[in-house]
Formats: sequence, structure tokens, C-alpha cells
Amino acid sequence: MRLLYFEQNEYLQAFHIKLEQQEIRSKYRLQAFIGASRLQSPQQIIDRCLESGKSKAEIVEKIEADSGRSQDIKRIIQRIGRPDCKLTIIHGQSGVGKSSMIQSGLVPALQFTTFEARDVLPILLQSYNNWARDCGKYLRQSDPIDTPTAILEQLRLNQDRNLLTVLIFDQFEEFFFTYRDPSGRRELYDFLAECLNQISDLKIILSLREDYLFHLLEFNRATNLSIIDNDILTKKSAITWEISQFQMRKLLFKH
Repeated sequence: MRLLYFEQNEYLQAFHIKLEQQEIRSKYRLQAFIGASRLQSPQQIIDRCLESGKSKAEIVEKIEADSGRSQDIKRIIQRIGRPDCKLTIIHGQSGVGKSSMIQSGLVPALQFTTFEARDVLPILLQSYNNWARDCGKYLRQSDPIDTPTAILEQLRLNQDRNLLTVLIFDQFEEFFFTYRDPSGRRELYDFLAECLNQISDLKIILSLREDYLFHLLEFNRATNLSIIDNDILTKKSAITWEISQFQMRKLLFKH
């Protein structure tokens, strides 16, 4: 069946069948299986690098290399370092590795990245039931905050301390599942707009499935996004994250 799909250029279907085959083999101890699940943060790699006295730049390079997405991570980090790139949108089909790249490559790499003597504080959110509480907890663990106003004040303090904060909203389609009524989404929209318009040492990354991109137009209409010319889906903002047919062919015949 997989070969039939492949011969008909249905690479994605063939890829999913291959994953199912590998999972079955693993279940019955026929082969080890990692699959398309999210990788864990490479803490052991970081610990070894620190023990051996490697520099921050060397640690970042090692994290990027071990993630398997070195060029993509480099590209995003370069964007974060640009003053004219306040917002980055990563989108692609479900299962192509967006969350793996962010969680196991981008976030740990940012922790050891500096921009013009500014350290970077990446904040990763993947659940949106209480986004303000979670964001506030990561920003100030000793004395957690849980309101957009308090979070904005902490972000300004970070800026005063020469700290670049990167807010990463991964699996952002889940936000639209959680808040189905547009009125319930307004609080986050207003918060993000204030972040973009008022805090210079702050970057925002939204990562979501490409079939949910159209929801961002609602964000665009509901707020003032003059900092990005009120065009959230401009090519200046968006990064396409997808597996090309050539990459899919390599994955299909890797084993």
C-alpha cells in the first residue's frame, strides 16, 4: 500500500503508513521506533558541553546539530536578532516536526544565545486553558503573576535588565479550540498587540498548523498591528515549515 501511494506521488499518505509499520515493528520488538513524536529537551547534551567548558556559541551549535533541523533553527534565531522582525509565524502540516524543532532545538539554543550582550529568555506555551497564568509562572517563578497587565510590566522590567524575551506560542491552533467564541480570544489578541507595539526587546513566535492560518486574520482585524503594517500574514512575518516532496522521499526510503 505504501509503495502504491508513493508511485501515485501521495507522499504524505505513504509517510503515515510507514510510521504505522514502524510502530507495529517496535511493538513486537522487531525494531526500535522513535517516530514523529516530540523529542525531549537535550539536557544531557547541554550538561556535557558545560562540563567540558564549551562556550555558549559552541553549545548552541551542538544543540542545532543534534536537533536535525540546524538550518531551520539558525534561520529563526537570525530573524529573532533582527530589529525589524518582531513577529514570526511558523506554519506547516500536522506532524512535520514543528513542535519537535521548537521544543528540542530552538528553545534550548535560545537559552545560550546572546544578541549584542543581551541574554535571551524563551517562554514556551503549548496549552491555552489559562495562558496568562502559565506565562506569568514561567516569567516569574518565585512570585508568579497571572494577569496580562502584570505580565506586560514584567516584560518591561526584563527589557530594562537588558534581557530579550521570546514568547513562543506552539500548537497555537489549540488556542482556537479552547476559545471558540471570538470574544474569548480578545484578551490574548490585545495582549499580543501591546507586546508588539510597546516593548522593543521582545519577540513573538506563533507556530500552528497551516489549515488554521486563516484564524490569524481575526487577530489582524481585532487589534492595531501598525508595528507590522497591520498585515500579520505578510511574507515578512511568516516562515513556511513543511516537508517537501524531496524530503518526504528521503524519509520514506531511509529504512
